[in-house]
Amino acid sequence: MIAYIVKRILGMIPTLIIISIITFIIIQLPPGDFVTTAQAEIAASGGGMDASAVE
Repeated sequence: MIAYIVKRILGMIPTLIIISIITFIIIQLPPGDFVTTAQAEIAASGGGMDASAVE
């Protein structure tokens, strides 16, 4: 039983690393960041944004 638990825990380590790498890559794929995207959406809708709204 102990061998089974150790095997499962050791199998979890590479799985968690792979999932972390995939998640990081997916998050990094879209261009820009949240603020840049929000500014682009406001500009596309015809709204203006002053410096205090950006901060």
